[in-house]
Amino acid sequence: MLNKRRLVLGTSNFVPGYGIKKSKGYNLKEISKMMKILNKHKISFIDTAYSYYGVEKKIGQSGISNFKVFTKIPELLNNVTIKSWMKKCIMRSKLRTKVNFFEGIFFHNPQDLFTANGNILYNSLVELKKEGFTRKIGVSVYSPKELKKILNKYSFDMVQIPINIFDRRFLQNNYLNLLKKKKIEIHVRSIFLQGILLIDSYSMPGYFLTWKNLFNRWSKWNERNKLTKLQTCLNFILNLKNIDKVVIGVGNISQLEEILKYNQYKKKIFPKKIFSTNQKLIDPRQWKKN
Repeated sequence: MLNKRRLVLGTSNFVPGYGIKKSKGYNLKEISKMMKILNKHKISFIDTAYSYYGVEKKIGQSGISNFKVFTKIPELLNNVTIKSWMKKCIMRSKLRTKVNFFEGIFFHNPQDLFTANGNILYNSLVELKKEGFTRKIGVSVYSPKELKKILNKYSFDMVQIPINIFDRRFLQNNYLNLLKKKKIEIHVRSIFLQGILLIDSYSMPGYFLTWKNLFNRWSKWNERNKLTKLQTCLNFILNLKNIDKVVIGVGNISQLEEILKYNQYKKKIFPKKIFSTNQKLIDPRQWKKN
């Protein structure tokens, strides 16, 4: 059965033009409807970011007084006083979302922590946590190597990492167990690889034709097992151990409702050998958007 307390509604595709498929975005009416559906299912977590233009404001206007919000500090600007800049960003996010405090705040750009200002950035967020702006602090990363480098230097309450059918890097070398031993909360994002895992092969953007055979194997496996791609993606993620939160991005309201029916799926299976280690496929930052 689906543990709905693990689910977090992701809002990156609320931004028009997001991703390689260029999301249409969501208006206030659509967001409000989503919040009502989440409320009905007793799901109270939302993941957003300062840099998701206009999204925090719409979330605040949609009536989320009983929701717990995770947000992200934007990429560090040049020539700013770091703590006052960071506090201003958090205050603006609070004002937009209308929350009293955040459930958690992540660094959105982990590379900032590797700069000469890394220690100041980290210590500033620690201080803002002490001042009651957030319950937890964390970092959103893209690779195990990046995470290992950060955790060798800094301590966090939580991390946000990508895991999906194609991208299984964080399932190697006992990473999840090591994070739990450090008592770090694990949030998983990109479970549909920005929606690419869900689309039909005939509507695949040209960039992905390089991996046509992999996508064909993926489609045929689902057909053979009489599962939708969405069901299989959920089977894969929600049956992993040691994961505290799963960030779900949805293309529309009906997709959200399908996800919430997960506990009705009878087959809890997924392909064992359909995955990739090619960064140009599994890391969206490297996708060519043209």
